[in-house]
Amino acid sequence: MKSSISFFLNGEKVTANDPHPELLLIDYLRSSEVRLTGAKKGCGQGGCGACTVILSKWNDKAQLAEHKAINACLRPVCSLEGLAVTTIEGTGAVRTSAHPYLAYTHSSSRSGRPGVPKPHEAWLQRRTALETRRKHQETEHAASDAGSGRLVGHSPEKRESMNPVAYRLAANNGTQCGYCTTGFVMNMSAFLAQNPNRTKREIEDVFDGNICRCTGYRAILTGMKTFATDWTEEDEARRMKCRIDDAAKHQLAEAHVRIPFPDAAKTPASPVSVQNGDAQWLTPPTIEELVDL
Repeated sequence: MKSSISFFLNGEKVTANDPHPELLLIDYLRSSEVRLTGAKKGCGQGGCGACTVILSKWNDKAQLAEHKAINACLRPVCSLEGLAVTTIEGTGAVRTSAHPYLAYTHSSSRSGRPGVPKPHEAWLQRRTALETRRKHQETEHAASDAGSGRLVGHSPEKRESMNPVAYRLAANNGTQCGYCTTGFVMNMSAFLAQNPNRTKREIEDVFDGNICRCTGYRAILTGMKTFATDWTEEDEARRMKCRIDDAAKHQLAEAHVRIPFPDAAKTPASPVSVQNGDAQWLTPPTIEELVDL
């Protein structure tokens, strides 16, 4: 059995060497090494849905990839051998850049005093990261039309448009603080990939594991139900229209959700044996080996 865990993250193969058996996927994604922060660690108990990502595996009998929305806060990294994980960053992203007039101002409060000569270290790091990202994007898009709305995602395959679920959620006033948004988008993305014929009722029922604390759900569900096969002209007439600004209009939405699934993910996973401190993880490939263990 191998002692490292290899899986596919947004279409790219990654390897975790001797991970602790208790290391959860949400903590791995948000670690300083990976830095994919779209999935949020809300309740940490699988109840709020803020950490939702898509887990994909190959069904050899049906000869197709199966996609399922899971809670990253409940999934150990050691259980991901050979599987494919997709985060919100891997389904298409809005092209953004650092604002040229980004500034920092201290607040007069108990936690900040006016006249402090040096900005907070975290802000300096944030500004440096934004400027680096802007320069990188300018290089990536040098050959493209500035007004075409071309986008770059985090998967090896460059995205030229954003996740259609995210676009419709925003276009229907479904975001406020945004903390729960990525969880809703990923849950719906997996559902659309597995259910080509979905009704409004089925769409509403699929969100029983996603909690929003500020929008009241109506706008969120409206945006999601526009994907239903039984969405009618009357539904469209009742929909509260959102005024989309010029920048958003250039963010082209995909016709379908694209979930990265490389050919290498079709091969059977290898058995895993990880020993880290007093904790051990074993993945026996057969019932007989499980009984022996």
